[in-house]
Amino acid sequence: MNFHSMHRTGVAAAFGLLLGFGSTLHAESSFIVSELEKTGPSQGYIQFTLKTTAAASALGVELKYDPKQIRLSEPGSIQVVSGSAEDFSLESNVDSPGDMRVVLSSPKLRKLASGISFRVPVQSSVKGAVLGNYLPVAVSNIELSDLEARSAAAKLGTTVRLQGLTGGDTLNGKAGIRLGLDILKDETSKVKTVEYFADGVKVQTSTGVSPVTWTPKGSGSFELSARVTQTDGTVVTARAMPVVVTGLATAPFKGSYSGVVSDRSGAFASAATGEVQVLTTALGSYSVRLTLNGETLTDSGKFGAESVGVSSIVSKASKKTVRLRFQQEAKDISDKISGIVTDGTIAADGTPKGGTFASKFTARRNVWTDDPKKTVELAGKYTVAASPAGTPGSPKATGAVTVGSTGTVVGLFSHADGTRVTQSGFISKEGIWETYASLYKAAGFLTGSIDFSDRDRGVAGDMVWRTGAKSVADLDVSGSSFKLPASGLVLPVKSGAGNVKLEFAGGPLSQTVSKTVTLGARNTVTIPSADAQVLSLKLDPSNGTFTGSLRPSAKGLVQPFSGVLLQNGSQGVGYLGSGVNTGWVRLDLAR
Repeated sequence: MNFHSMHRTGVAAAFGLLLGFGSTLHAESSFIVSELEKTGPSQGYIQFTLKTTAAASALGVELKYDPKQIRLSEPGSIQVVSGSAEDFSLESNVDSPGDMRVVLSSPKLRKLASGISFRVPVQSSVKGAVLGNYLPVAVSNIELSDLEARSAAAKLGTTVRLQGLTGGDTLNGKAGIRLGLDILKDETSKVKTVEYFADGVKVQTSTGVSPVTWTPKGSGSFELSARVTQTDGTVVTARAMPVVVTGLATAPFKGSYSGVVSDRSGAFASAATGEVQVLTTALGSYSVRLTLNGETLTDSGKFGAESVGVSSIVSKASKKTVRLRFQQEAKDISDKISGIVTDGTIAADGTPKGGTFASKFTARRNVWTDDPKKTVELAGKYTVAASPAGTPGSPKATGAVTVGSTGTVVGLFSHADGTRVTQSGFISKEGIWETYASLYKAAGFLTGSIDFSDRDRGVAGDMVWRTGAKSVADLDVSGSSFKLPASGLVLPVKSGAGNVKLEFAGGPLSQTVSKTVTLGARNTVTIPSADAQVLSLKLDPSNGTFTGSLRPSAKGLVQPFSGVLLQNGSQGVGYLGSGVNTGWVRLDLAR
């Protein structure tokens, strides 16, 4: 899943959404909204993810939308797609047309650090109308009900509250957002005036608790707050509430984006897999660099309405015209460019027609900093293993990756067929690295989407490694951050002989082979004398990799092996042999 989060104070959004938090939401909680995913011209879904490191008992989300433009799913049809279903239940109801509330509740007080996700189906209210990207939807009053929140509640509960949209059917230059206060009913008589602020600048003043209308100048992130003056002169200030507004006077902005173009259905026959890089300026111009099947195509232009770019480039290799249509999304909200590449045509609504392939892509905004005092949070070393689905301990490729302090990424990947490739790039704000390499003289490729955002739980992602015209492997990526501990040992072994166990199986081996070795000071490996002629092993503490060889029998051939150390599991995994018929090697602490 591709989610787009803004971490100003734990808020995120996508096209056409307006989001706001209630005062009880903690900074260690976050709300993530995916972009609209179309399942047809007039229907699709929006996916939401709620996370918190506090002990949550319930989380509520209120969706406000224009029923003349879109229709959300009926209560009961919302799908929970991740999270512990047995611990959390989901209820929804439509209070009135254009207003739906979704509540996640639990009989247990538990943390949701990994999040729980649900999808809300959406369709156009106008029969036959194409569902647009900019949806008039507001999400507000996201509340975290827990003991911490209750104990820290403000005296009057003076929280800015989003009450809905005004001024038309859609968010446009004349639309406004109603702001009110969330205070106790019996406290309203004490309120004399309320001043509302957006990013510290006063936007409206009301007498009593009457709501006001606030019109943002354009899309972006804001912090709303209120200052209440009571009849006795006491001043109470509400906590700042982060809000994200999209689809309102969106203008192009300067950025650098990288993404992977991938069309699995056409990967065998067409130049449909590659890489796209886009540079944009604040003046609305762009330059695009597209690599397909080893060929690099370039173009430049200017964004049109709704920040849509259209390019047509003639391929020298195929003599065909390759067309791109892409859209730059709002700054500080999703920071990405979504588009489509095809050798056919593209309709005005983005629908591809004809051609031999049509590939979607998402180019994420590259993140880096020129401030030497500021370091990207995810900087460090990582080790990854890519295995066929369902066999996480049997990798076909491994990698050692370094994320620099400014967000640069360099990865050295090795394939079981002996191919080695070094790739570089940038991670996105979400901590995702999209990588691509043309291999085997353009007869194959490597593409990958690797997520470093939750390194405490481990690295995750997916990879496609094409080694020939009809050989494509879909691989699941798992990994770990790698850091040499204070002990100097790459794994937490106990001192003494035989503290590491090696196991080999599959590929050129007719049966499983087990060996033990000793890991000692400075990560030196001692092989028992009985195995000195048939086994070798070397660990590299600089990047968390290992290499060696095994001769399974006196007459057997020497089989090379290599792999990576996964410190989050205190183990190592790799592949044995080379070429097509490869097995696996596992390295564990001896029990």
